[in-house]
Formats: sequence, structure tokens, C-alpha cells
Amino acid sequence: MAFCGNYKSSLTHQDLNRYKEKIEACRGIDPFELVESECSDDVKLWPKITEVDRIDYFVYQTEFVTKKSMKCLKSLEAHNFFTSGFVFRPLVKELDPDLVLVLGKVSD
Repeated sequence: MAFCGNYKSSLTHQDLNRYKEKIEACRGIDPFELVESECSDDVKLWPKITEVDRIDYFVYQTEFVTKKSMKCLKSLEAHNFFTSGFVFRPLVKELDPDLVLVLGKVSD
């Protein structure tokens, strides 16, 4: 079963174009069309992240359209979901040795 197969149909035209750009960055693979059997739970495949990477992402990330710093408040919300146990069974899809997708199911 796909992670969220009908996601694209809910997007506006502008959002769909942005989503297509993100899929291109994922080597043409749509993460929402992946099935669990195509992914791995091997933590050795997880990306290596340093403290500098975290600071850069959570503090200095810029907004996609305006390029203004957004302090990544939504990302912090996602991080809180993960550390609070709402995200379970994280899976990884290796696209190439230097690029992986990390996917997870989120409880309601």
C-alpha cells in the first residue's frame, strides 16, 4: 500500500508545480507513491546529520518563494511530533549513495 497515493490530487496548480520540483530533486521518485516493501528500516542508511546541519536547517532555512528566513517553525513542530512518539516506523528509500528519502507514518 502506498504511503499517501491521493496526495497530488488535493494540490492547487501552484502547489502541484512546487511538488513536481521536489519530485525532480528526488530523482523523479514520488515519496507518496512508494510502498513499504520498496523501503528499508536499516538505520545505517539514514543520513548523517551534524549539529551544524540542524542549526542551519532549523534556524537559517529560507522560505521557498520569498527567500526570507522563516526560522523553520513548522519543522520544529514536526520534530516535536517525532520526539513525542507520534511518528512511528521510520523507513528509508536509498535513491543513490548520497541521497535518501526518510519516510514515517504519523498517528492522528
